[in-house]
Amino acid sequence: MRVMKRVARTIAADVAMVLACMTLMLGSLIVAPRAHGAENEFHWKHFGVDPFAKTRDEAVAARERVFREAFGFSNACVSAAMQATSGAPNATGHLNVGDKLAVMVSSRYVAHHSTVVDFAPVRKGIDYAATVEIWEFDCDGQHKKVGLPEICNNWSLYFVPVAPAPPTPPAKKNAAPPAVRVTGCPDGRILITDAWLLHLLPADLRTKAEELIAAAKIRESNNATLLEPYKPDAVSRTVGGPTRRAVKVRAPITADVYVRLLDPKTAEVVQDLGVIHLVASVGGITLTEEQHLKVVETLWPEDFSSPVVSGGFRRLRLFPEEWKDECRMHVHGFKP
Repeated sequence: MRVMKRVARTIAADVAMVLACMTLMLGSLIVAPRAHGAENEFHWKHFGVDPFAKTRDEAVAARERVFREAFGFSNACVSAAMQATSGAPNATGHLNVGDKLAVMVSSRYVAHHSTVVDFAPVRKGIDYAATVEIWEFDCDGQHKKVGLPEICNNWSLYFVPVAPAPPTPPAKKNAAPPAVRVTGCPDGRILITDAWLLHLLPADLRTKAEELIAAAKIRESNNATLLEPYKPDAVSRTVGGPTRRAVKVRAPITADVYVRLLDPKTAEVVQDLGVIHLVASVGGITLTEEQHLKVVETLWPEDFSSPVVSGGFRRLRLFPEEWKDECRMHVHGFKP
């Protein structure tokens, strides 16, 4: 009987210990109740428990998906973020208890929005601050700031305050109505994207295209930050029109071409227009009268030969002065 009682007490003690361990484990996963107004906050309590990547190199290699899916960046912002984070960080800082992040990404690309840094103390009375690499850049008319903490490689997106818009001046009495801009394109300006196969071009056009491709590969665009190198004779500008007239049967090419607008003075991205889906080698998008006054940049797939790669992408740029009085303009991409 005494033996049975001792066994029972031992089993009870073991069960109690297991329950205590489970409580501790669950406590590290369950977010504590928050004050009213902070229901959607995620409290980051345990650094290093759920790392996004095992190494910094692994985190950097996977960053494009983070920017696109977890941070929800537009194509323009993904491009800007990739370019910024390909170099050294702008600064090295710290994540301190109480800091707030727009998004923090843990393993398996899980995005924790409105994250509050709430690291549990390493030892009593000592708060932990995580070292973080920080990159800053501009896109879509906004300033962005991303960080990569060394403790867990959890990519983080910072809140960046937006400057208030200047007050609108009061309207003048008896002011004349704004002038209406008259355009010869009532349906808007139409940008048409054409895709071609180089090996199907007539010999003279193919030779000319290959010469222009070789010339484009050695141009110096300062990592695509300059505009002038994109203005001389190019494959699209020089061979595109003759190709449309000479090649009567189009190849069945399907592809996605990204379109965005650049400032004609600074080459900064000012608007992302989305994607043109090429079906049977052709696609298109309509621009407003104001949009066609910007530089229209198209980004083509990697398996094309022209446009050539500059600044990490196959870029083709159409300049405002090229439209003249035309309501339809073509830009051309060529595959091998």
